[in-house]
Amino acid sequence: MKKKNDLAIGIILILLVGGLCYFLIIKSIMGAIGEKKQEPVDSVVAEISEQTVSQQIPSIEEIPSVEDTSSTETVPSTDMDNPEDTSVSYVKDDSDEYVDTFIPQITTTAYQAFEGCDFVFLGDSIFENNDGPYSIPNMVAAYTKARTYNISRGGMCSSFQMADWCSMQEATEAFLSQYTIDEHESDVMDRDLQKFFADDHTNRELYIFFDCCINDYSMATPLEADGAGFSFEDAYRTCIERIMDVYPEAHIITSVPMYHEAFSLGMDLNGRLHVEQDYVNAVHSVSDEKHLPCIDLRFYTSITADNCGKYLKDGLHPNNEGCLIIAEAISKVTYDVFRRYQ
Repeated sequence: MKKKNDLAIGIILILLVGGLCYFLIIKSIMGAIGEKKQEPVDSVVAEISEQTVSQQIPSIEEIPSVEDTSSTETVPSTDMDNPEDTSVSYVKDDSDEYVDTFIPQITTTAYQAFEGCDFVFLGDSIFENNDGPYSIPNMVAAYTKARTYNISRGGMCSSFQMADWCSMQEATEAFLSQYTIDEHESDVMDRDLQKFFADDHTNRELYIFFDCCINDYSMATPLEADGAGFSFEDAYRTCIERIMDVYPEAHIITSVPMYHEAFSLGMDLNGRLHVEQDYVNAVHSVSDEKHLPCIDLRFYTSITADNCGKYLKDGLHPNNEGCLIIAEAISKVTYDVFRRYQ
């Protein structure tokens, strides 16, 4: 009996030892196989990661160098039709680097269907400022190939009875009757009035762009029509009707301001208890009455509350890059209305 028990114990020990050896052998084999399988996977992941990083982050050699330009550097402007005219200067600002890079690309856009056309801009400081290549009219010229004239004045409002200097009514009469206005500081308006009078406009399409309402709002021009030519709506309508009388074939385009932060976003009540939107609505109303396209720059530009600090130099007036955005919007809408969908 004792021999049988010793035999059974021996067999159990042999089985235990054998099982342990078998387990160790299998584990060793599987570990080796696992290492061979993991190696190429790790290699592929590392290669993909390296490619992704290299695509997202350019090397220092790939980053173009940018020359430092002073914000106070004065550069002679170039008249679009007379490259040698350097009588007017503009001041470069911080957005010049972007504009200098982008302006050459304007020649590749689709809006260049207005060669043989004359674009006249009647407006306030939004049109007048940044005179030279970076003004809105001259950027529109680059976009469209039209010949442009900047009959604008900072501070302009619609009614001559409200203006301390030139009003839109007076500028319109000067344009139509061919006389200049020299009592204001800027020579932009007189220079381009003289240029328009001297140029040959035979067989050329005429486009008139209106931009006026911010100063009427800030100066509290009476808003409602009173039939006496004193209110904003009457003065605005009178300017349009005068141009229609003298140039019945002219294309007239109105516009209302882009987003800005002046006057508490245009929500301050003026002396007649109106906000800016009341004057904007009046422009839309007259435009609809006369069946004219109205370019709402709040809708057609990318200037918003989030980025206006990048595009407006003082919360109201566009810097050079802001002018470029507005010029593109004007060019696009004009192209769509008078060329693309005609």
